[in-house]
Amino acid sequence: MESYVIRLDKGMYPPHTNFLKEELGFKELVKVDKKKKRLVSKKFTILESFSFIVFLLQNLRQIQDTHTIVSMGWSSLFLKLLIKLKIIRCQQFFWLGFFIHNHHLFPLLKQIMAWTAINQEYYIINSEADRPIYREHLNLPNHKLIVLPYGDFSSADITESEIKDQLGSYYFAGGFTNRDYSSLIRAFRKLDQKLVIVGSHLNKDLDVELPPNVEVLRDIPKKQFNHLVKNARACILPLKEETGASGQMVMLSYMKQGKAVLAPHMRITHEYLEEGHSGLFYNDASEEIPSIIRYLDQDEDKIVEMGIAANQQYNYDLGGDTIKQKLYHIMTEKSLQRIA
Repeated sequence: MESYVIRLDKGMYPPHTNFLKEELGFKELVKVDKKKKRLVSKKFTILESFSFIVFLLQNLRQIQDTHTIVSMGWSSLFLKLLIKLKIIRCQQFFWLGFFIHNHHLFPLLKQIMAWTAINQEYYIINSEADRPIYREHLNLPNHKLIVLPYGDFSSADITESEIKDQLGSYYFAGGFTNRDYSSLIRAFRKLDQKLVIVGSHLNKDLDVELPPNVEVLRDIPKKQFNHLVKNARACILPLKEETGASGQMVMLSYMKQGKAVLAPHMRITHEYLEEGHSGLFYNDASEEIPSIIRYLDQDEDKIVEMGIAANQQYNYDLGGDTIKQKLYHIMTEKSLQRIA
């Protein structure tokens, strides 16, 4: 009996999928090659999901009798329904990278989750901070929620001299989902230091008159994004709300490249950073960030020290073999429990 990893395109969790295929013998069902741009509107996302459902129905025979399915994205709801209706026979089902940023969806999703619930289903979430949220608002049992930190399978050892050489003259903030750029811009109106923000055309709070020390770029290629991170003085992750998993992809980029990080006090940010060691935290961006920036500008050694610590934490907790071993443990442990 075969096991499958199912995804819309090859840009969704590529290291995890490659590991499942190469190390655990999973087969793959994928609709399209990796897209040039994954950031799209909600309307397009909905249309995309319906298109993928049609694709799944066209390939139903291929996955009709499986041991394990690992699925990604909102089409996972449809797969769960097919399993519940016994159209697909599947011994265990994993939703990899389960997260919900929009709290307004909780009441509806709570009903849908209950309606499509199946016995051997597991939600692989990116953060311990998600667990109480999904238990309370979606009524998902604790044993179905499995934490796998949002990391990748690469290592990135950066030396102290490299970090020093890469200290630029600007501060950096980037990302699209759950960002509070309004407060950040207000903070830098009180400063002379330069801020570079990389957002999306969907970030409406960037449609304002900017102070001369703030530059905004939108929808740039990943390579350019990483280059800006690499040459920043320090990086900011201005999350808007405590939604559990949020901002991990950008946080990884910061830590991987040895950057000191400024972030709000939230459960998710404290999972990634150690206060005063690899990160500095704030409660009110517009009020507190100016003093933090002035403090960092007077102590370049502290910026380097924090960058080294962030890089070390990435390698130990979020990169290299760490995530690979955790994913292997999740897959094999649940399979053994099923056999027992």
